[in-house]
Amino acid sequence: MNGIEALLDLARDAGASELFLSPNLPPSVRTPTGFEPLAADAPSPQELAAFEASLTTERRPERHDAPLPAVCTLGPHRVRARFLRLADGMHVVLRPLDPNLPSLRALGLHPGPLADATAGLLLVTGPSGSGRTTTLHAIVRHLSETRSGEVVTLESPCEQIHPHARSLVIQRDVGVDVPSYVEGLRAAESGASVVAVDDCDDTAAHRAAANLATAGRLVVMTVSAPSPGSAIARICAGSDAAARTTLRRIARGLVGVVVQRLVPGVEGPIRIGAQLVPSLPLRGALERLASSSSPLQLRNHDLLRPLPSLDDALAARVDDGSCTAAVARNYAEDPSRFDAALDTA
Repeated sequence: MNGIEALLDLARDAGASELFLSPNLPPSVRTPTGFEPLAADAPSPQELAAFEASLTTERRPERHDAPLPAVCTLGPHRVRARFLRLADGMHVVLRPLDPNLPSLRALGLHPGPLADATAGLLLVTGPSGSGRTTTLHAIVRHLSETRSGEVVTLESPCEQIHPHARSLVIQRDVGVDVPSYVEGLRAAESGASVVAVDDCDDTAAHRAAANLATAGRLVVMTVSAPSPGSAIARICAGSDAAARTTLRRIARGLVGVVVQRLVPGVEGPIRIGAQLVPSLPLRGALERLASSSSPLQLRNHDLLRPLPSLDDALAARVDDGSCTAAVARNYAEDPSRFDAALDTA
């Protein structure tokens, strides 16, 4: 697969978070500023089909509807591969993986709230390519090194391999080791003290995770959403009785929300992280909303919208020279607050 390896070299040089390959079309990459084409030849349908077939193993059987994602190594690159079989052939999305996990502090997060939480729901949110999975694994590593117990991860596929530390780390590949996220969460009820759920887009699993978080487990879950309100709305998925029950469990069990952005930096993309720690007014507002008869309007809820710490983090990156003020301001939640933070940074 020297052709794909060469394209990964170009994607790395462009500071890309993802490489997109389609039959007979020029390859493109996702960068913090958007999608950009690569100056390279288009891959053939045969090349992409051969690449997908090379990853079909006993642990990753062939599927005709949607081939399972896989993690593989191509030369110096360790990547997560997603596949989509369409009428014109196999389409591939490759996401480079960094084997060196950053510390929580390097991600702009404070481990204090994590160290104190023994049960509840911790959400890691952000748009695609913002580094949610990296943060999830940084949290798993921190928890496995600082407390004793059993940590279970549910992923598709497993992107990072964790050694046992103070905790026993059990990593399960959904679709290979366990049939579904829901089944994995049910199995975790019997012994896990911490459950980490990544890249799940299943309403039943989201609701099962919220239930597990109110049953004495610490559940860390990534949600592809730009804000805390959008993440909670996606988990609840509607305004029916089941959605309101889920919201009530979130109100009682939420221990924090991590919000991330991938921002163009002076020397390449940088991650900006912020934490929202639920307040008593927020919990009360969510409980009242769950008990009301009105629609669940969560995406722009006033208590979920302000994220001053994200703007503070952006201002700090401008102050240390890793990002320009003009770029950082475009990613600010509240530009006027960002300007004030920049003045005091």
